[in-house]
Amino acid sequence: MLLGTCMLVAVGAASGGAVAAPAKNDQTIAVSTHAPSVGPYSTAFTVHANASSNLEVAYSASGACSNVGDRFTMTSGTGTCLVKYDQAGDANYNPAPQVVESVTAQKADQEIFFDPLEDVTFGDLDYDIAGAFASSDLDVTLAATGKCTIKGVTVHLTGRDPLYEDVGGSSGPSLLLEILIGGIGALLVLLFVFGTLPAVVVPLLVAATSILTTFSLIWALTYVTDVSIIVQYLVALVGLGVAIDYSLLMIFRFREELHHGRDAESAIVETMTHAGRSVIVSGSTIVSVLVWAASGVGR
Repeated sequence: MLLGTCMLVAVGAASGGAVAAPAKNDQTIAVSTHAPSVGPYSTAFTVHANASSNLEVAYSASGACSNVGDRFTMTSGTGTCLVKYDQAGDANYNPAPQVVESVTAQKADQEIFFDPLEDVTFGDLDYDIAGAFASSDLDVTLAATGKCTIKGVTVHLTGRDPLYEDVGGSSGPSLLLEILIGGIGALLVLLFVFGTLPAVVVPLLVAATSILTTFSLIWALTYVTDVSIIVQYLVALVGLGVAIDYSLLMIFRFREELHHGRDAESAIVETMTHAGRSVIVSGSTIVSVLVWAASGVGR
């Protein structure tokens, strides 16, 4: 017979027969290179972060940007880019709390480039603006203001300045010379019609007075608004023509009253009462038109 004792020892036993696992450590993420607060479209930036566990940090993006690793690119000019930092943990560390930085998207600046514009004068053939493009590769729209128009890329000169150059600018005969030529022509015609020098001189004196007075008023008007260069020709031509026309009306009416037996004083009164009234109404209308033309024509 064998005598003795057998002892069975269970080490580390827990209720239910399970063995307790050791607790994982927590970790945090610290950003060393932050994302910018604002990011223009198509620009890129780089970020960097470290985990307290020394495990590698993962980067991801959402919203107005995309990323490859730690390099982020703005994919929109509006909205918000979210830069996300994550560390998923391992056997020894719990996942780190996610860190998120926001970047406000901005529209990017751009430049427009085109070939040098040609120097042209009114009357030249239309020309095209070549090589216009934007640094953004977006389509370029061309528009014109001032003394030209544009359709597509084709430019056409218009307006007062090209017209002035087309008629010779200041190199042609002066306005005074043109008035003198017109006055001499009118003098010959009136001398042929009336046959007397006094009847001829009256229309020309009225013309000279009206033209000088109108030019003085237009000169004063230039301090208030822009005045078209065409007005000087209108004043000269209309002033000479209207002065002769109105003088003829007054003279013929005066002669008609004398023919009807009135004396000179009565003939003058009747002439001013009827023909004079017509001259005032007609002259006022022409003045109104000239004022409108001075402030509006050729702009």
